[in-house]
Amino acid sequence: MTKHFSIGPTIIVDTREQHPYAFDGPPLTVIRKKLDAGDYSIAGMEDRVAVERKSLDDFAGTLTNAKRRERFFAELTRMENHDLCCVVVEGSIADILAGRYSSSANPVSVFGAAVGLMTDQHVPVVFAGDRQHAVAFVQAFLLQAWKSLSGTKRRIDPAHMDALHQLVALLRLDPDQTDYDTVVSRHIWVNPSKGIAAQWGRILRLAIKNEWIVLKENTSDEDSPLPSRLILLGPKAPRLEDLPLKIRTNVRQMLEKNKLQHTEHTER
Repeated sequence: MTKHFSIGPTIIVDTREQHPYAFDGPPLTVIRKKLDAGDYSIAGMEDRVAVERKSLDDFAGTLTNAKRRERFFAELTRMENHDLCCVVVEGSIADILAGRYSSSANPVSVFGAAVGLMTDQHVPVVFAGDRQHAVAFVQAFLLQAWKSLSGTKRRIDPAHMDALHQLVALLRLDPDQTDYDTVVSRHIWVNPSKGIAAQWGRILRLAIKNEWIVLKENTSDEDSPLPSRLILLGPKAPRLEDLPLKIRTNVRQMLEKNKLQHTEHTER
């Protein structure tokens, strides 16, 4: 089916962006607004599209300074769950390897860290060559993202969807066990994916965003020296019978095995 667009997108420029791009005319409208992730996005798609802009000096300095790198990685973590995102560098790979930036960082280290953003953080890095070409790329990227995502639902990775179903199944099948740490450990155990522990934060954000679960402070445990949290089912959580049979079966078997092990340990 052919999509028809009567008007263009509204591009959002983060209010903290100190050197905003000037995009060329229609069909684009540009506004300034605080963004939770990235420097540029699209109105109505702020949680789906994000572009982080970096000058060559800023990029090299950020990747080789511990405090700046920590803040940058936190930003990338917020971008990971977007449908479309990237980091745009106003420089080329040749510029990096030649050390054409203001910091004294080793070019090989900067280049290796840049590659690591793509392999470890799973965020594409676009070396645009210079600012002029970076502006052209960002404008084209945002326009194409708007066309691609308009009228579509938010994409959820199949592995993440399985993990969401497992989390709901755990809470449906054992509703009395809502302690945060216990649910997390059970969820990691029942999920066959080796990377589920590393992805737990993303799974949790997805579950909360879709109102499948809610987090609540545990105020009943007054004897605990540390505050604890509870994971509860949200108003839009699927019913048990609506979850995939395979996931229901696997979670049920895990809970039965866990109960049996607990009984045997108690009897010893």
